[in-house]
Amino acid sequence: MPSLFRFRTLACVTLLTLPACVFRLADRNSPEVNGGVTGAPADCSVVKPLPGGAPGGAAEPKFIGRYARPEETPGEVLFDWSGNYITVRFQGTSKVTAKLRLPGEVPQDQMFTFAVDDLSPVTRQITVKKDANGNPTLEPEENYVIDNLDPGRPHEVTIYKNTEAQKGSVIFKGFDLHGGTLLPPTRRPRRIEFIGDSIICGYGNEGKNATCPFEVKVRDVHGPDGKPVVDPVSGEPVTVTVPLTENQYLSFTSIAARELDADATTICWSGKGVYKNYKERYLIQGGQFVRDSAGNRVIDPEALVTVPQLWNERTVANDEKGYKWDWSAEPAEDKPQVVFISLGTNDFSRDTKEPASDPKKLEGNNVPDGDMNDPAEREKFFQAYLTLVEQVREHRGPDAHIFIATPPMVTNQFPLDNARNNLRDVLLRIVREREAKGDEKVYQMDLVEQGFRYGLGCDYHPNLEVHRIMARQLVGAIRSKTCW
Repeated sequence: MPSLFRFRTLACVTLLTLPACVFRLADRNSPEVNGGVTGAPADCSVVKPLPGGAPGGAAEPKFIGRYARPEETPGEVLFDWSGNYITVRFQGTSKVTAKLRLPGEVPQDQMFTFAVDDLSPVTRQITVKKDANGNPTLEPEENYVIDNLDPGRPHEVTIYKNTEAQKGSVIFKGFDLHGGTLLPPTRRPRRIEFIGDSIICGYGNEGKNATCPFEVKVRDVHGPDGKPVVDPVSGEPVTVTVPLTENQYLSFTSIAARELDADATTICWSGKGVYKNYKERYLIQGGQFVRDSAGNRVIDPEALVTVPQLWNERTVANDEKGYKWDWSAEPAEDKPQVVFISLGTNDFSRDTKEPASDPKKLEGNNVPDGDMNDPAEREKFFQAYLTLVEQVREHRGPDAHIFIATPPMVTNQFPLDNARNNLRDVLLRIVREREAKGDEKVYQMDLVEQGFRYGLGCDYHPNLEVHRIMARQLVGAIRSKTCW
């Protein structure tokens, strides 16, 4: 029973929470055009770029991202990655209903963006139904109606998942067109894959300032009897919180993909790194740390899983045992021509000292451990990152363009002195290693240092303005190699 209420939390969602750290952020460096991307630009008078999107193929919904199809519920799909989206195109009706379900005994609310004909999107919070007394129940709301459409012309509706995988999964049960006719969706030959951490996820980007709350309580959990449900471990009422300021649809990666008329798959997870993650958590049972025969706390294996492992192994990010990612089953048309990676912030910011005395808290004291000051540790980081790039090359083929970026939160003042230079040196070394093996399609670029002048999002993450700047850099870098 205790496992019912042990919700998996964001690993290090409070990255960079000490104001003293922020005082050391750099403000002096302007964003480089195209991120200063390495390598010669393509000759667009010779290169024939892939065409943009157009309706085509079968008249059916289009799924972008990673999805599982449970055998016990044919016709339904399960997913949890932020950045996943589902599109339907139709005509002859003034409304469409998206049918979604939040699984689990205590459904975790999610945030989605509903976009109609690529016009102004409306973000809606998925909430559970209420009982006769107006109290939230354990039954999730399932039907979300988009109406006031012109039945005389075709429409395309897209559902984007903004909330990260840590907050739980979603089951998509289909679209109800209310008598309308299903049409072939827009197919985009241009494909991009994004691999990263909280920044690509859009963590806190809609926040008003650095200290705004990321997680916001949306409801208490009530049982069928209408009474509050109590966590058996802590004895406290169970609540559901939602990261209301996290908008992956407005992440720089999603903005860039739309500008480039490309479909994009996103693999991101806050607090995780290439070699080591930012925080760790230990196993808890009965409100106490689980200990081995020597009396040492037993670490939660999930706390050690890094982004490369997630990318390599999982269809459903938060399901380590069930739905494994099968590279051999990936359709050829889904393989991206561009892969963009932005990682390293959490490796350099790693904070696991001091050990947590309270089982409800993460390790650390909000001061980076300083591992990456050690050249030997940076060598291990380099090897892990190089391995990821080699795996991307293996799975994406010899013609894919691979961009590896210096993140916006890493400067030469934070999280460690000379951190930005050290991280950039690792990336440039990877480019040289690949060039030495004849691979000239791996590039390094610098995302803008966010500083103060653009403002800050929640927990000192990039805000919408910084995301717009990074999107311009990314669009320019990709166009310089692909002529899109």
